[in-house]
Amino acid sequence: MEDYWIQIMDYLVEYDIYTNQTTHGDDFHFYQNFNDEEYDIHTNQTTQCDNMHFYRNSNDEECNINLNRTTQGDDIHASKFSTDETFKSRQDLIDWVQRLGRSLGYIIVIKRSKTTRKGIMSKVVLICDRGGKYRGNGSSCRHTGTKKINCPFKLAGKYLSMHDCWTVRVICDKHNHEAAEDMEGHPYAMRLTENELRLVEDLSRKNVKPRDILSTLKEQNPDNVSTLRTIYNARRRFWATEHKGRTQMQVVMSFFQEEGYMHEARTNQSNELEDLFFIHPISMEMWRAFPHILLMDATYKTNTYRMPLLEIVGVTSTNMTFCIAFVFMHKENENNYTWALNCLKKTMEGCASPRVIVTDRELALMKACNNVFPDAKQLLCRWHINQSIFKKCRPTITSHHSWNSFYKAWTSLVESQTEETYKLNLTQVEATLLKYPGVLDYLNKVWLKPYKQMFVSVWTDRFLNFGNHTTNRVESQHSKLKLYLNSTQSNLREFLSDVHQLIHSQHTSIKASFQQSKTVFKHRYKTPHFRQLCGFVSLHALELIFKEFGRSKNLGLVSGCCGCQMRTCYGLPCVHEQTSYFNAGQSIPLESIDGFWRKLDLSPCISVEDGDICCDDDVQMFTENFKKQPRSMKSNFLRKLREIFVPWTTRICEPAVHTTTRGRPSLKSKVVKKSRVDPPYQEPHRHSCPDASSFMEFDVLANNEQARHSSYFHQNNYAHPYINQFPSILHPYIMQIHDVKGDGNCGFRAIAVCLGRHEDEWPSIRYDLMEELNMYKTEYLEVYGIEVWHQLYNSLNFFELDIFAPNEHWMDVFETGLLIASRYNVILHSLTTVGSMTFFPLRSSPPPWYEHVAFTIGYVNGNHYVKISMADGHPMPSIVPNWFRFKYDCATAWATPYMTRVNKFEQLLSRNRTSNRPTDFISVDELSYKIPHQLASYPVQT
Repeated sequence: MEDYWIQIMDYLVEYDIYTNQTTHGDDFHFYQNFNDEEYDIHTNQTTQCDNMHFYRNSNDEECNINLNRTTQGDDIHASKFSTDETFKSRQDLIDWVQRLGRSLGYIIVIKRSKTTRKGIMSKVVLICDRGGKYRGNGSSCRHTGTKKINCPFKLAGKYLSMHDCWTVRVICDKHNHEAAEDMEGHPYAMRLTENELRLVEDLSRKNVKPRDILSTLKEQNPDNVSTLRTIYNARRRFWATEHKGRTQMQVVMSFFQEEGYMHEARTNQSNELEDLFFIHPISMEMWRAFPHILLMDATYKTNTYRMPLLEIVGVTSTNMTFCIAFVFMHKENENNYTWALNCLKKTMEGCASPRVIVTDRELALMKACNNVFPDAKQLLCRWHINQSIFKKCRPTITSHHSWNSFYKAWTSLVESQTEETYKLNLTQVEATLLKYPGVLDYLNKVWLKPYKQMFVSVWTDRFLNFGNHTTNRVESQHSKLKLYLNSTQSNLREFLSDVHQLIHSQHTSIKASFQQSKTVFKHRYKTPHFRQLCGFVSLHALELIFKEFGRSKNLGLVSGCCGCQMRTCYGLPCVHEQTSYFNAGQSIPLESIDGFWRKLDLSPCISVEDGDICCDDDVQMFTENFKKQPRSMKSNFLRKLREIFVPWTTRICEPAVHTTTRGRPSLKSKVVKKSRVDPPYQEPHRHSCPDASSFMEFDVLANNEQARHSSYFHQNNYAHPYINQFPSILHPYIMQIHDVKGDGNCGFRAIAVCLGRHEDEWPSIRYDLMEELNMYKTEYLEVYGIEVWHQLYNSLNFFELDIFAPNEHWMDVFETGLLIASRYNVILHSLTTVGSMTFFPLRSSPPPWYEHVAFTIGYVNGNHYVKISMADGHPMPSIVPNWFRFKYDCATAWATPYMTRVNKFEQLLSRNRTSNRPTDFISVDELSYKIPHQLASYPVQT
């Protein structure tokens, strides 16, 4: 039987009947006030909930409300919800009630609303979210529950038309449950507001990761209690609305048409997608402006279908890389590569043919390039060649000295400028390999005899390649693309959305580089020698010309020593040309610069006719052929035609998931499982730390969390033994410490782990940094000076696999920090007892803030590096001063969004000193023995 007084209360609220006399227990009287314009009945006296017998017996199974659990309160007029305040709108009233309810530990929701015949909202009833009773349909097979316990709390809001405002009145101020200590876990409290939903939708369109979306919401609204599941649910509802019930491929084809992509697709007999080629319209524009160089390479782990992705990129006059085309292929064979390149060739209407194509030694791709673009010169990537030689030959040449001798001779051979020099250098290589005939046989059979014309300078520099001898640009684009991708399991829609953003970002950066070349006049070019070039030639070309002119000092103005490589390879004035202009007192004429370097816009390099393309003949041919077909074929013809101009009707199915793919093996198969846990306070090893790799994990918030991987283990009730070797002000932000093997290569192992690689790939880190140091030698000579530059180069040059690295080959973050940040385009933090610091890239423009990647490494025991995982938003150590001194102008913006965090670090450090705590850093005098003279400007906290 329903409680009598609950029925009466509902009746009062529903029909707005209020009493004019005191109510005690079962004595309830009311009369109607006919003077009220709404003909409602009002109350003028107190209703005491404590004296109203509306509670069921505690044994009542239906309601199960225990009187002893009910909070006994004062009269209604003493309620915090009792107010004489009026509200301009219904929503203002609801917001006020819910805000007050939250502060008291309760969630208030709408039970019902009432609308007049004129459609005007006139009343609203508000209750506790635990009010009412669960009404199930009994058909669900899920094991569910309910939070409803018939809580009696109730408020009534009414619209006063005479005053055009809303008022609120308390019906019952009591709850039959305790107030919540916090709002986390309340579904209603976790709901997103309309503004938050719009923000989630906008960030989802930009492919911001859900965890970053949640962080943004909580930064904007500290009271937000939403969880990651809330974001996932909101995104799912949003995409379901956006897709309107279409299949994945229908969404993809619609996206292509709406955004103006050029695309081609092939399917198998089951109508499953096998190959997909597409070009962004902006990529098409950039390629028509710079069609001279094509660089191609395939990458993996970019999509949930495990399909290889062929990426084709180009180069601008400002030395920037841009994406041209993307191709998903089900197999990497000659047929698929040929199909992809033919699709590319079909889009070349109004575009010059490529002069040079650079690939690695992928035989199927090389054959396809030769078949589709027979006039283009093919080059092989030197970096891939060197990597292959290292993997194949290094285990045979075990001596460090022998390997260095061979590597230097091989490098000289590859860079030979004349055939005579090539023969001399080949003799030198043969001399260094007298004890290793198998290595020499490998070099001759695999590389020199079949392919020397495709990677040795004497042959490759006879035609314009603008200095592109490797596919590093494509590798770099692979990395940038994967930064944009939310995961390695993206579907086609998600992948396309990420690519769309990547292309727009490239487009903006390239246009900015054009404008910079037109308007920025560097001081060292303000000489008569460059008078005609500034503002009309890219800054990168001016830099090449300037360096070439510097060679004249070493060559003594002897034209016979020139070699003319700059003219034949780059299309720029070489040493003897510049010398002749200089001696004649003339400026370098603009006409002596190849048109590639003078192009500072995205207009097509070949004019395209603006006349419309007529399709009358094709339509007539289709119509005639259509009429000849039987009825079944006519339906097929119409379906295919409809898929062209109504792409969301396509019947193409998603590609099947591939079971075998190429690419780097999963790191999971390489992880060495740790079967023994070292004692927490074990004395540190005297050499460069542990004998074997270990991953010591601790969580400052939850030490009892289950380990997520077999190489993780708990640190119960004690701090990590290394943590006291880092600044104490950063201890609350240090989440994990990943230790690596201590064999003298620990610094490079830590960087490999930061990059998501296995730590045993440390040789590739050394090689990358050597290449960075050598490729930008002029810039780093300015940073370090010639003596330190050579010391640093020699310290990196160590690739012995089975011996402990000598001290002179250990990594020093003071010297290598800028190299690492610039090579991998990341932010590097170094935490040490001698001074923590931050390194930014020297040359690149920063991507959008949500694409920034930051690494943190720590220096412990005076001889070992580890990887550190930091909490988001941690204070950042001071920026290394040499970055400010030697950075490119385009790199300035790297520091801008982080200055607040840098200042926070300095404030905490200052506060730490004034509180007389032990310092985390040693003095500059104590450090002087450690830092070379050229690096004395690096920051050291004292």
